[in-house]
Order: sequence, then structure tokens, then C-alpha cells
Amino acid sequence: MRKYKIGEFSKKVGVTQEFLKHYQNNGILIPNEITEAKYRYYDQRNASTVLEIIKNKNYGFSVKEIEQVFRHRSTTEVLSLMEPKIEQMQKQLIFMEGVIEEYQKLKQFCEETRQDQWFVKSVEAFYFLPHVDIQGFIDNPLIYEILPVWTQWLPIVKSCQKCPACQHADYIWGLSVPQQAAKQIGLPVNSCVQACNGGRFFEYHSIFFLKEKQENPIQKALLQMETLGLEPVGSVFRNILMYTEYQTDSSIEHSVLYIPFKDKNTSSDGSGLNSEIR
Repeated sequence: MRKYKIGEFSKKVGVTQEFLKHYQNNGILIPNEITEAKYRYYDQRNASTVLEIIKNKNYGFSVKEIEQVFRHRSTTEVLSLMEPKIEQMQKQLIFMEGVIEEYQKLKQFCEETRQDQWFVKSVEAFYFLPHVDIQGFIDNPLIYEILPVWTQWLPIVKSCQKCPACQHADYIWGLSVPQQAAKQIGLPVNSCVQACNGGRFFEYHSIFFLKEKQENPIQKALLQMETLGLEPVGSVFRNILMYTEYQTDSSIEHSVLYIPFKDKNTSSDGSGLNSEIR
């Protein structure tokens, strides 16, 4: 059976020489022959070991776990080791699919929103995790127990400002996420998280030049609602989609505002509207 030096063998099996040496040093991939001069020789049988190593790497196994799989684990044990790896990959898949979906929404927003636009739409229930108020970081340890997990899911989770419609200078910054998405990705929720009911909301799409002296998006949205005879009820939620030219004199904020309301003309909430307003 023909033998191959390490350089030729690595090319034949599609890996680097460093790959072969690394797994040899960990006792997993042993050359067919090592001469007194320390030359390594491999044959075609070593190729199957290379393929098994790559396959197990792609399952998420560490080098130590691969060594255990090769030498010390039964079929049942190997499958048990694989299970949490696959669960983690499923979460990663949900994350990647979510990021792609958010990108598509952001692209559509940027293509369609050349100036501020407004709608009345049905909005699904969402969570709000407070984080910062006008005094600074909110002193609640429950927030910081779950905050690191929430931030890992940006941009599915979004930076969000909450404020009373009657006093929007009294704001809280935090994170928001649809309740259905939170359940799907397994976000932790505790007593510091505020659950916000879904329903018909006034939705305002804004492109705001931060350095310009002009009405901010909340003021503009509330003025538009007044023109339409819609009275805000409760809090304004302002999701930040993106900043461009961030921290420059040309900084631009792309955001969507959600404001619950009632119709002054009918003394009912937005659920009484039959069609989308735009």
C-alpha cells in the first residue's frame, strides 16, 4: 500500500499539515509510519480517520471529546454527547434566520422611508426590559441577571426607548422583543420584564438627523396623531433599527415608534378602525 509524506497526504485529503500534526499530538490521528528522522508517512486508511475528525468537529465536538468518541464511547454515549451540540446549533439557526429576516425588514424600511411615514397597524404583544433612566442605570439586580442573554440576540431584540406620551422627556431606555420571538429563542423573563399587550397601534417610521435642531420623532408622531384625531394612551415605545454615520456630525437614527391610542371621534381604541391609515 502506497505511503505519502505529510505534505502530499494533506493535499490529498484536503486539510493542512498543521491539522494533521494537531490531531497527532492529541493522540487521535497517528501516521502509518514515523521514521527515526521524524518523517511522517500516511496511507489511504488514515484518510477515513481525517474524515471522521472533520465530521465530529462539525457536530461541535472539542478535540478532547473527539478523542473520547474514538476510543471510549458507546453508540448511546456518542448520541448523548451530540444532543446538546445539536440543540445549540438549532438556536444558532434560529438566530441566523432571525438576523436575515431583520436585515430584510431594515432594507425595506430604508428603501421605502425617504421621509417620515405613519400607519395604524396590528402589533403583536411584546416584552420591554428596562435598563437606563434619566438618572443612569436602573438599580435592579434582576435586570442584570438576564441582560447579557438579551443582548446576545440583537438585532432580533432591539434597543428601545419608553416614555409617557404626556411627558416624553421622562424616558427609560431598554430592550424590546416580540413575546412570540422571546418564547421561540428561549429568552429568560423575570419580574423586571414588562409585558405589553398587542393590538392596534399608531406606527411611525422616522429618519432623524440627530445633530439638527428639529422636532424629535416622538413630538412629530404625537402631532400627527393629533391631526388624525387619535389620542395616545399609555406609553410611547421607540425601537431603534440602525444608526448611520454614528458619532459624527451627520448621525442619522432610523427608528419605528409604536403608540397605543383611542379615537377621539369614537371614544374607542384603535381596534375600531377598519383599515390601515397611511
